[in-house]
This record gives sequence, C-alpha cells and structure tokens, in this order.
Amino acid sequence: MAELFVCVLLVVGSVTCTSLSPLNTESLVINVTAGTVADTELQQSNNLQINLNISVSEEQVMVNEVPVELSEVTRFNCPALLLDSINGSSEFESGDLVSTVTRVMVSQNRLYSSSDQVLALQVFSEVIEMEGR
Repeated sequence: MAELFVCVLLVVGSVTCTSLSPLNTESLVINVTAGTVADTELQQSNNLQINLNISVSEEQVMVNEVPVELSEVTRFNCPALLLDSINGSSEFESGDLVSTVTRVMVSQNRLYSSSDQVLALQVFSEVIEMEGR
C-alpha cells in the first residue's frame, strides 16, 4: 500500500511594527516536495509551490485568511502550483493549480528596542494531502 510522505518546512518571517493597530501582511512563497512511498521505495513525487500570506493584527494572526491560534496547529485547504512531477504518474501537468491540505503552526516572539517593537514569527508548514491522495 502506498503512503503519502511530505516535506516538513520551517519558514521564518518577521514583521516590523511601530504600532500594532494596522494589519501587517507578509507573503511567503515556499517550495515543497510531496510524494508516495511503497515498500520504502519512492513511487512518485511532486514539487509544489505554496504561497502563504501571514497577516498580523493586535488581536489575531491569519494565514491565507484563516484565523490561527498561536502555537496551535491549524489545518486548511491551500492551492499549490505544480512545478513538476517525478516518475510521470501524475494526472496533472507542470503549471497546474492543485489543491492541498496543509497544516501550519505559528509561534510569535516580541522583540523590543528603544523605539520599535518587532514581532518575529516562526511558521511551521506541512503538506499532508494533495488532490485527495
């Protein structure tokens, strides 16, 4: 039986704020390799590109317009651009937009200087499913 494997990514971004009232947004484009393994052999892999838009306000953090709780895992559907497919068994072609199920966790650290406050965000992202596979 084939099972899905995914690449777990650590993406670190930072948002500099002098005031936390307005919404601050950071866009992260990440490349992910996801594939299937059967009997410890790689059967197929797909290289995907995912865009995560991280928005931060005083009360809330959102990833791709989905509210997330800090230091908790959130699961949501996320479109991805298929860059290429290895071993040719994909029903999709390079450049196709595919649906993925992605889990993210955002942690936040506040850093202070004499005049500014900086929010340092760590974003952990994992693709757990692609187009129902």
